[in-house]
Amino acid sequence: MPETKNKKMCLQTKQGMSLIELVVLIAIIGIMSAVSIASLVTAKRNSELDTAAEEVMAVLREAQNYSLTGKSISSTCISYMVDFTNGSGNYNLTNGCALNQNYTLKNGVVVFSAIDTTFVAPHGDNSVPGSWRVITVSKGGTNIYVCINSAGLIKKSGNPFCT
Repeated sequence: MPETKNKKMCLQTKQGMSLIELVVLIAIIGIMSAVSIASLVTAKRNSELDTAAEEVMAVLREAQNYSLTGKSISSTCISYMVDFTNGSGNYNLTNGCALNQNYTLKNGVVVFSAIDTTFVAPHGDNSVPGSWRVITVSKGGTNIYVCINSAGLIKKSGNPFCT
């Protein structure tokens, strides 16, 4: 009987957590919080980048549709061009005559393009036959590539080779 009384006393004296256990718990929670915050920042940047790439693709498709439908086409205005200002989020949709629409990407997203993209009426042809035209949408060292082929296909890609 005295042994069971001893065990009860031993169990009753152990209440709460030791300081070491508390420090370990706080360290684990801190590490998990740091990993979660870093993951959220990356996800937010990727979401902003994806949204910007979709906006660029929408304007390119708008120019392509204008050339297919003949909006504001005259004998002197037979094409639609999307002109990108490299290293900024600014770009324009123009036909050289009456149409001039300005766009700006949000959240510090910038765009790079080696050459302006032109769609020629009446078929909406891209002016670079047999190759991909690549537009780089970038933020914080992460890139998404908007690719346009000679047939007018516009798509997003994770690599600059548009594969």
